Amino acid sequence: VIGPGAIGCLVAARLEAAGMSVVVAARTKQAASTLAQNGLRAIGPDGAAIQAHPTVVASPRDLVITPRLAVLATKCSAAEAALHDWLPFLGDAKVVALQNGAMGDRLQRIGGKRLLECTVAFPATLLAPGVSEQTGPGGFHLGPWPGGPAVSLAAANAAAEVLRPAGSVEISRNMRGVKWTKLLINSCMTTLGVATGRPFSDLMADARARRAFLAIVREGYAAGRADGIRFEAVSGFRPALFASRLPGRDTLLRVLGRKYRRHRSSSLQSLERGQRTEVDELNGAIVAAARRHGLPAPANEALVGLVHDLEQGRLAPDPRNLDRLPAR
Repeated sequence: VIGPGAIGCLVAARLEAAGMSVVVAARTKQAASTLAQNGLRAIGPDGAAIQAHPTVVASPRDLVITPRLAVLATKCSAAEAALHDWLPFLGDAKVVALQNGAMGDRLQRIGGKRLLECTVAFPATLLAPGVSEQTGPGGFHLGPWPGGPAVSLAAANAAAEVLRPAGSVEISRNMRGVKWTKLLINSCMTTLGVATGRPFSDLMADARARRAFLAIVREGYAAGRADGIRFEAVSGFRPALFASRLPGRDTLLRVLGRKYRRHRSSSLQSLERGQRTEVDELNGAIVAAARRHGLPAPANEALVGLVHDLEQGRLAPDPRNLDRLPAR
């Protein structure tokens, strides 16, 4: 498991607890030493916790076994470099990529036919190094990435069997559509969370945030469709419904707020640690797709600029930042 963040810790701890031999790859020797000493703790949505003590390494050269499967669980900004560094040491193991956004084309150029794309359809929070809590329901969507040398569905099923102790796994033949749906979800939940500093339940109680949510999805859905995306449902979220003008969407957002009331933006956590967010890979990807097709994306453009201001310290997370977004 490359990247012991919120998702990587959950996956590694659950697979180790299921009896598998797990190696966790940390970024530095210091981080590896801390995790090796303290182990990993994975907390489920019901509060039940498991403790695990997998092997922890800081360099590909520290591997003493050839893995059966590699899980790439880094942030988007680190994914390509991590895959490039680790791939030569992984034998013929398939690589399951768990990044947000839609990085499949970029990762496939490195991983080729060894790459399987995977969407994590549940929220998680890293409470401390090695301690992660799943804060809402959901599982994994896994499948080959289209274009280039695709991995077979048989290989996807084999990877799914390995991953199932970490959560339910659904095999998809349309991972581009799955990833784009998750991109829209993250572009709303994650980015609005970092902009305001508030948990998702508070956001969906705010009419300004609900308007922003619908604008983000509307712009992203139009850009994705223009790019040829056939969107898939993820955790019951159907982009076409929220991108429409049908009544009842406001009520659905309030329901979503209750369902994921404990969700805390992963980008807000990154910002608090002095790291960059994933706004360029999320809302920035929507803006880029919209520009390719001459479509407007004012809400997403405004959010990209706003979050860059947060990263540079020119702004602080605050619900009043919602007033900086376009009214419609």
